[in-house]
Amino acid sequence: MPINTEDFAMASLKKKIEKAHSRTLTPRQMTFARHIVEGIYSNAESARKAGYKTSLAQEHASRLLNGRDYPHVPVSYTHLTLPTNPYV
Repeated sequence: MPINTEDFAMASLKKKIEKAHSRTLTPRQMTFARHIVEGIYSNAESARKAGYKTSLAQEHASRLLNGRDYPHVPVSYTHLTLPTNPYV
């Protein structure tokens, strides 16, 4: 079975962020970050797609992105958007 390089990169990034912030990214937080990075969905829609309750999606999105309640989540999506070209 071939190794998916995107999954490998995500796992590596996840470990790096968790170590730097001494906090663990949950699967929902990681999925939320991926949807935000895609840029297709609103913050609330990204939260809904990540599995957060529909009626509280906007609140969860706000908390995940404010950098205070979950400081490691904004860092994860920031890292996902950084260029991977070694010359940049």
